[in-house]
Amino acid sequence: QEGAATALPSLGGRIGAAWGLNDAGVVVGNSETVEGEYHAALWSGGAVRDLGTMGGSYSVAYDVNNAGIVGGTAQDGSGREHACLWDGDGVMDLGSLSGGTWSAVRAVNDGSQVILWGTPEGAAGNHAAFWDGLAQSPVIDLGTFGGTESWAFGMNDHGSVVGWAGKANGTYEAFVWDGTAIAALGTLGGLYSAAYGINEEGVIVGFAHDVSGQRLATSSP
Repeated sequence: QEGAATALPSLGGRIGAAWGLNDAGVVVGNSETVEGEYHAALWSGGAVRDLGTMGGSYSVAYDVNNAGIVGGTAQDGSGREHACLWDGDGVMDLGSLSGGTWSAVRAVNDGSQVILWGTPEGAAGNHAAFWDGLAQSPVIDLGTFGGTESWAFGMNDHGSVVGWAGKANGTYEAFVWDGTAIAALGTLGGLYSAAYGINEEGVIVGFAHDVSGQRLATSSP
């Protein structure tokens, strides 16, 4: 900030990582505790807060929206990692939403919509998923382009989602999901591309390979 880096305090251990930031400067990630565990952490006003787990020894927070709702993943007492949201009332387990044995919230927007990572039952790999935040609404599996996995990395406040999805030939391509279907964003002539962020105007950033295989940063209107 203002040309300077500031070390964030830990939860008593030596190691930490910050993953998300909101407009008020609240930061989330995880940090090592005195006991050597890694817990989701929230930094605000120069102080750090342990967000805890759901009974296990590990958790991580990936994003925080402007209302202070935090999304990530936490272990339960059996060691399973479930997608979860933290708010002023504690932690909400979203594990059953995306099925399978592992899930995580990657992003939460200001409408409390979330994008999820998780391995659905019977699937060979992770599938990106979307949930609109309403208890009565189903989780939407964003699928793939014929491959085994997809990953979502960014979402705007309109609920548009970006990431990458695998193809049947073993390559992967950047996608955008507009609430109906995922659309391929193409490459620069190479085999691979991925999208990592989308703003409110729909501008998407990521990378793509050119015909020589060189990896280049990209932006798409």
